[in-house]
Amino acid sequence: MAVPGSETRFMNSLTYAQHLPTPFITTFMLIHLTAPAVASIGGVSAASQLLGREYYHGVPQEALLVYAPITLHVCASLAKRLVKIGRLVQKAGTSDVAQLPPKQNRSVISSNALQLTGYPLVFLLSPHIATHRLLPSTPSPPISSISPSELDFSFVNFGLKNWPARSWIMYSVLVGAGIMHVTYGAPIVWRTILRLLKKAGLVNSESKKSLSWRMFPKASLLGIGVVLLGMLRIAREDVFLTRLATTRMVASYRLSPFYR
Repeated sequence: MAVPGSETRFMNSLTYAQHLPTPFITTFMLIHLTAPAVASIGGVSAASQLLGREYYHGVPQEALLVYAPITLHVCASLAKRLVKIGRLVQKAGTSDVAQLPPKQNRSVISSNALQLTGYPLVFLLSPHIATHRLLPSTPSPPISSISPSELDFSFVNFGLKNWPARSWIMYSVLVGAGIMHVTYGAPIVWRTILRLLKKAGLVNSESKKSLSWRMFPKASLLGIGVVLLGMLRIAREDVFLTRLATTRMVASYRLSPFYR
């Protein structure tokens, strides 16, 4: 049986591991989604001219600023979820979650907003990264390592035109779930940051430093709408591609099971 104090410290460690990478993830999302938002006004050319992605593209910075924070956040979140489920199962004296008391059973099965938005992200983020970053870098022909500079929004336009249903499902879920996940997670992360600041003596222990998050959901819905409007503008544009570029893009997309 776990000692209550040590178990609490373990859960606190998971909470910090879950929350501390979120500023990096949020910054990445803001940069990443600014381009399609701009496309709602200026189309593919305007979106492709933004230099934001250049700050995190590349082997060392992409691994440190994007993949590592996301991996840490996801692993810590899943670990916390498993520990909480284990606690409920242990309290109920059964290994079958379905046999828990109704109220506890609902707390396990009924996901809150963070879980409802988090699980789709876990399932779709890997194929999205593979399709747009990993598979295009395949060195063998006909792909021959499409460089990051070539992976502008003409690549996204090509996918939306040739695999519209699959592409729209992926982009809509990623954009919607991603923005809402940040929206509902921000107040929780802020409380963790405030607690750390109080421990470090940087903030008065009696200070609440509360922020009003009431407008966040409405602003998030507006943001989702603007980004998806940009995606629609990208999908409808006629982008000129050479035959070689078309061949390379087809080969890259078809390497992904999602686009076969």
